[in-house]
Amino acid sequence: MRSRTELIGTESDLSSTRTDHPRSEDAAGLSLQISTGSGQNWRRYMVAGIAIDSDVTIESLTAFAASGAIPLVKPLSPENPDFGLDNCVRGWTGGAWRDINVGHVGGATKIRVEGAGTFVVDRRGLISVHDARIIDGVLGDFAEEVLLGPCLAAALAKHRIFLAHASAVANSANEAVLFAGNSGTGKSTIARVMSESAGASWTRVADDIVALKTDGTRLTCLTSFPQLKLDARSMQDIATLPDQLHVKAVYAASLDIRGGPMQTRLSTAELATQFVKHGVGLRVLGPVGIAAHFEFATAASAAICGYRLSWSHRPDALWALEKALNSL
Repeated sequence: MRSRTELIGTESDLSSTRTDHPRSEDAAGLSLQISTGSGQNWRRYMVAGIAIDSDVTIESLTAFAASGAIPLVKPLSPENPDFGLDNCVRGWTGGAWRDINVGHVGGATKIRVEGAGTFVVDRRGLISVHDARIIDGVLGDFAEEVLLGPCLAAALAKHRIFLAHASAVANSANEAVLFAGNSGTGKSTIARVMSESAGASWTRVADDIVALKTDGTRLTCLTSFPQLKLDARSMQDIATLPDQLHVKAVYAASLDIRGGPMQTRLSTAELATQFVKHGVGLRVLGPVGIAAHFEFATAASAAICGYRLSWSHRPDALWALEKALNSL
């Protein structure tokens, strides 16, 4: 089972200074480009509603490959490709804790992880890959993990799409419920059990990471996002869902040995804190991206209801939780 890249960071680590940042219309439309420099054998993937054109095969995105011929893609040159790396964050990637070196200039981000390669994300969302392991046109597993973790988080942020550590399920009305939480709080278990129980009325949308956007009045979950821990059959179930789901509620999960489940309403400020706390890759975004994420967290928390969920892993707690969610 492949692991994801996880960066250490809490809301207390982040600067809240508002910074002018390029709007999505300043980026190259709703598209990204991943270039290793070959400029040959382009393939297109549709991820979180965005077309990603790549000159290298990305195996974890196979389920998101676009059918038919793609437009002729001209490989672009990244802006500011030679700037330095001025920050180092500690992250779990490739099965170990490693130094992830990061640099920012002019709205661009450079990420380097020893053994994986160097990745430049410019202000347009163009991703250029350097010194990565490529075998027969396929990107190596380690480089792919970094690409689909902090690198993709930085690129999607150019389009005001942000990632969160959360699982999600959807009801028959195509409304999503999110379960955010630290590792071990049961967010994956909740989504799995609710989607697999007899007569289940819920479909699992995400196991570990969700892609989100907001227009200020509603929060939207983008379903076409790779879930590296799920098997092919689970990904096929997700593929039957609409590309976008309205998020009805967010639960911040925590364990309680007394049983439960117990839910308490979160204030708007508390919910905004949860979005920041469980954001993916914030520490590679830099001041510009962090300011954009704070704006997202503020708007998203004002658009939906949030709850603190305390529960145990006991089966009766799961049954009670599903009953509570069905009453939403």
